Amino acid sequence: MQTIRVWDLPTRIFHWLLFLGVLVALVTGEEGEEGVLSFHQIFGFLVMALLIFRLAWGLVGTRHVRFRSFIRGPRTVLTYGRALMRFAPPASLGHNPLGGWMVVLLLVDLIVVIGTGLFAGEGEESEEREGGEAGENENDVEAGGGGGLSEGGPFADSVSPGTADFLSGVHEVFANLLIALIIVHVLGVLLDWLLTRDNLIRAMITGEKALKPGFDPSQAIGSSRLSLAIPLALAAIGLTCYIALIG
Repeated sequence: MQTIRVWDLPTRIFHWLLFLGVLVALVTGEEGEEGVLSFHQIFGFLVMALLIFRLAWGLVGTRHVRFRSFIRGPRTVLTYGRALMRFAPPASLGHNPLGGWMVVLLLVDLIVVIGTGLFAGEGEESEEREGGEAGENENDVEAGGGGGLSEGGPFADSVSPGTADFLSGVHEVFANLLIALIIVHVLGVLLDWLLTRDNLIRAMITGEKALKPGFDPSQAIGSSRLSLAIPLALAAIGLTCYIALIG
């Protein structure tokens, strides 16, 4: 069957690197083992760089990855939802109307997780020091950078212990929400595969979809625009490294 190129190479690399980064960050998110949290932070910064790139790529990337191409209005989403309830959704060349909004939800959730993670921390040691505690706890605080926060984000010592505790809670809530969204996303991909026979997993590997009736061949992407994607990726990496260093 004839195929049509839909997903560019940078988008596909982004997708699978984000999958890896989020997976490792979630697995290493629990404290209690030496070195685990710093490993968690490394992959958190990887996700940050990927997010910066994707937000820019959503504005200037190829046809089907631009936000304006897959963020649909309520009427379109409702029409698609009714078709889905009848188990007869139309095949979509790019993201389907519900899938487009799932992308938005995932990106927003990740932005909150990364943003709060930069400032998240536990203020117990700082509070003890302020209350007059000395000795070993005080030495541990100094070894941690003098901010009075144990095992926190790189900017945790720039906010009050109470604020760091609050942001830590928000970070955990949205990390759990992220897990739920990922499960819904995977189920949606599998359901779409079952109902439309579109293998979205393979498409995100090869970049191609089968050219079905109703698909317009002129909607195929001509190139991956690597001359634009590579500088954007380098800029995203540079900005992330700068944030990591000043933290």
